[in-house]
Amino acid sequence: MGWFEILKRIEVVPEESLQDLEEFVLAEEKGYPSILHPLKIVADFDDETDKLRAYTSFRDFGKFFFTGNTYVFEKGKGIFPKLMGFRNKLIDKPKITLLNPLEGTTLERLASGVKKIGGIEITNYSQVDDIMEESMYSKLNVLPMYRYPPHKKEGEEE
Repeated sequence: MGWFEILKRIEVVPEESLQDLEEFVLAEEKGYPSILHPLKIVADFDDETDKLRAYTSFRDFGKFFFTGNTYVFEKGKGIFPKLMGFRNKLIDKPKITLLNPLEGTTLERLASGVKKIGGIEITNYSQVDDIMEESMYSKLNVLPMYRYPPHKKEGEEE
């Protein structure tokens, strides 16, 4: 292990453990539905300063994972792909995300980024009836919803 790997650490922590940090905002405060609480946070810290450099979130809902926005506070240091790679190794089922634009971006830009990495927009319950109950769909469908592969095949039943 090189010295550069020792200085940085990525941890999975409960959402509440970060709520006192200035750069962290709870999911519900960002406008996500309360059904997502509590989230697990994948956080990248600087070991020297203990400063939060970036974070993303997820929650296991049984047949699918919810994945949240990713926030990177130190741009241009390769943090984003490392953080996403770490999170995605923990996730082995279909993923659902809700588009909730970050400050300084638009819904269109966010949707474009999600589509580039395989996300498809969910416009009706039949696209997700293999992984969630309709009541869950109704609770999540308050923001634009996208599903990452594996996708349900047309005509496929639950």
